[in-house]
This record gives sequence, structure tokens and C-alpha cells, in this order.
Amino acid sequence: MTRWADERVASTLAESLAAHEHLADPGTAHRIAAETLTSPGERPRHSHGRLLVAGVAATVAAVAVAVPTLSREDESVAPSPPAASGAPSGGPSVTEGTYAQNLTAARAASVETVRSLRMPGGARELDRRPADWPEGGSSLGPSDPALTRTRWWSVPMGPVDLGHWLAQHTPEGLVTDGGVGRSLDAREMFYDPAPGQSPVGYLGVSVILTWRQLGGRTFVEAQTFTSARNVRPAASYVDGSVTAVDIARIVRGSDQHPGGRRVPTVHLRAATDAAQVARLVRAANALPGSVAVGWSGSCPMIPDPPPEFTITFHTAAATLSMRQVLGCWGLVEVTRDGQAVTPPLDPGGLSAVVNDVAASARH
Repeated sequence: MTRWADERVASTLAESLAAHEHLADPGTAHRIAAETLTSPGERPRHSHGRLLVAGVAATVAAVAVAVPTLSREDESVAPSPPAASGAPSGGPSVTEGTYAQNLTAARAASVETVRSLRMPGGARELDRRPADWPEGGSSLGPSDPALTRTRWWSVPMGPVDLGHWLAQHTPEGLVTDGGVGRSLDAREMFYDPAPGQSPVGYLGVSVILTWRQLGGRTFVEAQTFTSARNVRPAASYVDGSVTAVDIARIVRGSDQHPGGRRVPTVHLRAATDAAQVARLVRAANALPGSVAVGWSGSCPMIPDPPPEFTITFHTAAATLSMRQVLGCWGLVEVTRDGQAVTPPLDPGGLSAVVNDVAASARH
């Protein structure tokens, strides 16, 4: 992708937004064009597969626009995951309870995170946006705009010195991905939840700090981004005694033949491939529910047909299939005995497990 000047990016995106306004979701997005919005010598940052939108209020695809519709299960309750015979199931990331409980937990985490942020000595907290602060800015998606919390400060040091201070004072429970970025006339730093702190019913809270110099002082904006998760449907778990697993894949092509290509289906049997079957069951049953917000974002050009996989679990209880298209940010679609199970699931690291098992299995 060509590195454009910030002004050209802003102009081009503004024109695209006007032409595709019906496709844009102003509050939530996966990270868009992070490379184009990064100054020379500074690298783009990424978090949870999210997309950064900088300098605009909504997202439009650079090549294509994906607008997944994620349903919300307000009152459904997910029981503890059922056990599949011979293979551990479930895990700490499995969503339980109700969507309302997940939403309450996400809101509380967003408030707690923004309250935990600290600035250098002499900083003064503001109760509103500075008068000269421009509209728009950066956001992370997917996230629920109703859960975003914001704080403002005036800091008595220059933008460069503030960047050095922030790099040495990462808030407890958060991690940064390695430095200060640039977006238009502002500097930015991104914080993600520290490893091992994945919540159950919502996305871990991420933070964007944005600062710029106005009238001889440096002003800072802090914003949190998170979303509650749908309750994972009970019918989406692999239960019963697993007798066999089939893995059907379309893999990425080569430079000469960029289209995806279908490879032979891998057939696993519980009697002879117990460890691999157990690994797939664990990975499938540990997936959390999808986030409960709609979003739109930039999708890179993908081959035709796109890479994808379908794993089919044959059990004493049912035939359960999980399918994920890998070209953009596909969710895991589940069917049970041919019937769709909704809402879909967060993909987590399932594709890596599937590809690893398929590569090592006996055909």
C-alpha cells in the first residue's frame, strides 16, 4: 500500500464517506489503513484484530466494505459447556450468564480503566474538550460507542517530552505496543489489556491517548474502547462422544495463482487420532461469543475463492460444523445437524489450531 500524506488520506476518506455513508458505522470499526496514517519511521499498531480509524468519524472500505450484523441475546443464558467424551471442553474464555450482565461488566471495566490513567506532575484535568480541539479523531472497533469513557488534561510539557514520559509510565494492567504514533497533527499511544487478563463477557478494554499542542500547552484526550459479548449458544458446543472430525479447507494460493485452492479433506478418527481430536474440541469449545455491536471496516482485496475452513465434529449427540472465511475478519458460523446456530462466535485462534492439526495429521 502506498504511504499517503495525512492530508490526502483525510481528503480521500472524506470523499469516500460521502459516497458510502449508508455503509458506515460512526461508532465502531476494525482498524482501517493504519499503514497510511503512520508517519515515516513510525510503525502502525494493532490490537485484538481491531481497526484504527484516524482523523474521521466513520469507516469506509478502501477496497470493500464489510458490515457484519451481530445479534444480541439479551436474556438467553448459556449453561456450562457440555463435555465431549474423551476430550476436555470449555475454558476460561467461554461466555456465561446473560448479555445484560456482560454489558454491565463491560461498562464498569471501561469506567475503572479510564479512572486509572495518570498524567505527569502539574497536569490539570479538564471537564470538557478544549475549545480548539478539532472534531473527529481516532477510534477502535469493534466497540460499543455507548461504553466509551473520556478524560481530558492540560499538561505543562511539550508533546515530545510527554511521549517520553508516557512510554515510561504504562498504566497497571495495560501494555503498550512500543511507542508513539502520529495521526494528522496529533501524537497517539495505544494501550491494550495485559496478557492473561481476558474477561469473560466482553472485549478487554483498550485505550487511545491522543495529545497535541494548542496555545503553548499540551492537551491530552484519553478514550476507552470495549464491547459486551453475546452469550454463546449452548447448541454451539461440541458435546457427546466424538467419533470423527473432518477438516475441509481452501488455502491461500501462490503469487502465480493468487486464488484460493481447495486441498484434500482431512479425516480424523477418535480411535486413532485421539490427541488431535481432543485439541480441536478444546479449541472449538473455548471460543467466546461474538461482540454484540454492528461495525463496518476496511477489507483488503481477497482472492476468489477466499481461504476458509470447515471443521465437522461427528458425535453421538449431533453433527456440528464450524466454518470461518479467512479473507477479512470472518466470524465462526456454526450449524448443528444442518441448522444454523446464532449468534456466531469470535474466531479467537481457531484457524491456527485447525491448520496445525491438518498439517500434522495422517491423510
